[in-house]
Amino acid sequence: MKILLLLFVIIVIVPTIVLADLGRLPGFLAAVYVFPNGDKVGHFVLYGVLAFLLVIALPSGKARGRWKTPLLACGLLVVAIGVEEVSQMLLATRSADVLDFVCSVLGVALFGRAAWRIKYKKIPTQPEG
Repeated sequence: MKILLLLFVIIVIVPTIVLADLGRLPGFLAAVYVFPNGDKVGHFVLYGVLAFLLVIALPSGKARGRWKTPLLACGLLVVAIGVEEVSQMLLATRSADVLDFVCSVLGVALFGRAAWRIKYKKIPTQPEG
């Protein structure tokens, strides 16, 4: 899983950020902007998948406190996303957007939580009752 995380970062995340910073998104990525709020959905999914892979790739913690490492990792990811969003203010080809950041954070929170539940088998298999 760690290799999949690394490949996702190297092949998807980093090139997408660099190409967007250069104002040179390829057609299939630029098409996301055609739809109303398509870029918001892109932020949600892209960073959500990254958080999912990150939580799954982390070593399992002790029974008590299993949430600490994934929470810290997702928190650091949110900080990195914030820095990247703020850095867009310095680029003529980009514009910082609070809603982009919010959508990214929601993706991290929801996908990260889903990964945690899957990893620690907290998803009920049968309805309780």
